[in-house]
Amino acid sequence: MALINGIYVFIDEDGERVEQEYELSSHPVEDGEAVADHLRPQPFVIKLQGEVVGPDAAQKLAKLRQLAATATPVTYAGRNYDKNMLITRFDTGHPGSVMAGLTFEMELKHGRFARNSYVGQSSDPRQNAGTQQIQENSTEEKVYYTVKAGDTIWDLVAAPHAPYPTKTYGFTCSDVIARNPQAFSISGDPTSMQVGARLWVGNRRK
Repeated sequence: MALINGIYVFIDEDGERVEQEYELSSHPVEDGEAVADHLRPQPFVIKLQGEVVGPDAAQKLAKLRQLAATATPVTYAGRNYDKNMLITRFDTGHPGSVMAGLTFEMELKHGRFARNSYVGQSSDPRQNAGTQQIQENSTEEKVYYTVKAGDTIWDLVAAPHAPYPTKTYGFTCSDVIARNPQAFSISGDPTSMQVGARLWVGNRRK
């Protein structure tokens, strides 16, 4: 077993691998080959292969996809342990041999990452000029969306080009699930979202 930001996943027996590369710098000399003078380690990568299973597998998947899509630094605790990891690859499979779950392959890259101290920024750079932090006394209005065939919560709020991104509208995938119980035929299961349901997907500042 392993934990990714507290999310339990099952890692295959040989499914955890650490890769470390080193960059060798050199400089030319007047005669002969260039001289190597410095060896610098590059950010290491943890490669994982395993399964996400259990009655809450769909919710775990949504959280992992959100962490990847929003480039959120995570803590990994398995045979190896490290903080400040980014999910740089996340592939899933859904074979019939895995009941109530899915298989996955993931890459976590170690590094130091800057965080934006502002919230509610627009994707339009013209509107971002002079962005200020949201004031506590600001007013908001609820934003709703009518579900269409093929929609997923991740596509709506967490995907790279989501129409209602978490940074702007304030709702994560888990928030949408928790605040719209009427929209799912199976409680807490995002894969049971019903076409035509009215989803509260976040709030817009007035």
